[in-house]
Amino acid sequence: MARARNIKPGFFKNEDLAECSVWARLLFPGLWMLADREGRIEDRPKRIKGEIFPFDAVDVDPLLEELSKWGFIRRYVADGKRCIQINNFSAHQSPHATEKDSDLPDENGAYTVNERAKNGCITGKNSQIKSKSNQTTVNPPLNNSETTVNPQSDNALNPESLITDSLIHSVAKATVADRDEKKPIPEKPESELTKVELWSAGKSLLSEQGMPAKQCGTFVGKLVKDFGESIVVEAVRATVLAQPADAATYLKAACQRANGTRAGPETFREKDARIARQRWEEMTGETHPENMNPAILNVIDVVPKLRAIQ
Repeated sequence: MARARNIKPGFFKNEDLAECSVWARLLFPGLWMLADREGRIEDRPKRIKGEIFPFDAVDVDPLLEELSKWGFIRRYVADGKRCIQINNFSAHQSPHATEKDSDLPDENGAYTVNERAKNGCITGKNSQIKSKSNQTTVNPPLNNSETTVNPQSDNALNPESLITDSLIHSVAKATVADRDEKKPIPEKPESELTKVELWSAGKSLLSEQGMPAKQCGTFVGKLVKDFGESIVVEAVRATVLAQPADAATYLKAACQRANGTRAGPETFREKDARIARQRWEEMTGETHPENMNPAILNVIDVVPKLRAIQ
């Protein structure tokens, strides 16, 4: 499966790579995308051609020989498998922490097995085994996806001695940390949740929707200050029960409704009446009496009475 890999400007200024044909130069980064996390590929020219040059009549085998001649790859046979090793791959690429282990041996016939955490991420420790069949995986790695690269500023595949800007110190790679486990909503009816459980469930819901944990407490605290604890407790209960797409907006609106500062949801009858008034105004060009300011309506009612008296 093809994977996303990184390339930097020094690739285009590599003088040794410039000695290769244009097709070989184009093939080289294509190999990175086919390579596993150890920079290894099965040496199957026809299959490689189908992946990288599906619409071109190109013979890949001599192109691989070009890259091998100039020191960019090594072709070898180990454990009965024909393999390609991309030189300096691990030094310049940063595969995703969940990308699966290589199924291909190195030139000595050894397979690299990475230690993994419960979430499938590598821990940085690995071992070498002679036979893949002896491997027992307690925590199987996750499947590869199309995007398997952590971006970094100093990333190229060419040998360091061949890259014009390879003397720049590499930026330390970001480590993949396990995500904090979110607290689940208590498994009991919302009507039976205690105040403490409601606070926890409400903050957990806000956090799940992208609000920073620290901001969740500040947000709820401001609602308590503005509307009172009892109103906010019941608003949180309603929000936890509804599980809305925008919990923050829903929670604030629930507090406003309970406090009388926000009207409840518009009924179908009210909506039909509002639309009818809008149509009447569009047809007559005048403001519908029900939409007028009460003070103006009082004036309108008084004028006919004054005329009658006169």
